[in-house]
Amino acid sequence: MACVLDRFRRRLEIVVRHCEASDLPALEWFGSFSPHRGFMEEQFVRHGRGENVMLVADHAGFPVGQVWIDLVTQAGEGIATIWALRVIASLQRLGIGMRLLAAGEGVARAAGFDAAEIGVEHDNPGVRNWYERIGYRFVRDEVIEQTYRSADGDVSQRIFDQAILRKSLRAAVPSGLTPTRS
Repeated sequence: MACVLDRFRRRLEIVVRHCEASDLPALEWFGSFSPHRGFMEEQFVRHGRGENVMLVADHAGFPVGQVWIDLVTQAGEGIATIWALRVIASLQRLGIGMRLLAAGEGVARAAGFDAAEIGVEHDNPGVRNWYERIGYRFVRDEVIEQTYRSADGDVSQRIFDQAILRKSLRAAVPSGLTPTRS
């Protein structure tokens, strides 16, 4: 058995906010996402144009989580696409992802969307179960091919075989109440 030299708890304060240009290098998470640098920069440009909202979960000036909300691709159907929801591994299962997702849904709702969709890879059933527990429902399977250029200029392609899940963003009306329009 290992000898414990110290044990302590620390309060973890997280602020969910809009991504800033200065966050982009840190979103590479110590090299884990460096090959996606160009892609993240492209999405940040879309963020600046209001097509894609990028949110980060900031802890002490470092983005430990992120979520992106595409406001364009399915706008005609009243659906926002939530994607790139991730939390740095050492801080997963602390509720950060849930708060990011709720903030993303709030952004979509405020922008007038009726529903949100998110893709979950088929080889990740635990995450799919989590989404289903919080109200997302399966609507279709989808295969997406993504091509991106790494910081070194190499072109890579990744195929995402995923289930698309959808959740209504309309507020539930308590039983016996009728919504009114003004």
